[in-house]
Amino acid sequence: VLDNEMYSDFHLVEGDSVYNSTYDEGEICEQSVQKGQKVTKGTTIKLTVSKGAQTAEMPDLRGYTTQEVETTMRDLVTQLSLSLAYSYEESDEVEEGKVIFTSPAAGGTLNAGDTVNITVSSGQGTVMTTVPDVMDLEEADAVSQLKSKNLEASVSYVENDAEEGHVFYQSIKSGNEVPEGTVVSIKVSLGREEEPSPSPSEEPEETPTPTPTPTP
Repeated sequence: VLDNEMYSDFHLVEGDSVYNSTYDEGEICEQSVQKGQKVTKGTTIKLTVSKGAQTAEMPDLRGYTTQEVETTMRDLVTQLSLSLAYSYEESDEVEEGKVIFTSPAAGGTLNAGDTVNITVSSGQGTVMTTVPDVMDLEEADAVSQLKSKNLEASVSYVENDAEEGHVFYQSIKSGNEVPEGTVVSIKVSLGREEEPSPSPSEEPEETPTPTPTPTP
């Protein structure tokens, strides 16, 4: 595109490359001047090039506790908008509270928006409890509900469009059966920092027109 004579009336500049799941690697996914917009000859148009869909390799989480999973996966969850879904099953081989296996398995490919299913050992003869739905609750209410089910809450605070002080994420979905004492990570919204509104410009004061003096 940069060397195409068809666009010789414009000054085309290649900008940053970004991950984009809609456009293949090397394709232009954004431009600073939109199609159909009228501009003068020689206008600079910045082009953003796609690096293709962002992927990552699934780490090996076997033997990890749920808190270790959350720490290990934190950056990947943010970068790829992943969801972590936990389930529990009895095991006489894997220590209670530690990961038995994951889907995708270690070494598999993670794509944007994927759900990672994590199966955790509940040991043997463990007392189970049902995870409550704490989404959209205020932090104190969410923590209280989790404690009422003999669950532990791990709270973090993130800027988000959800209402400030309310839960917008819980690591274990409501309705799941988990061992008592399981840690459920919740994220509480800090809201969004509002940009200051521009100060209104002052209206210029009108200069009074002098009244002409009548000629005698």
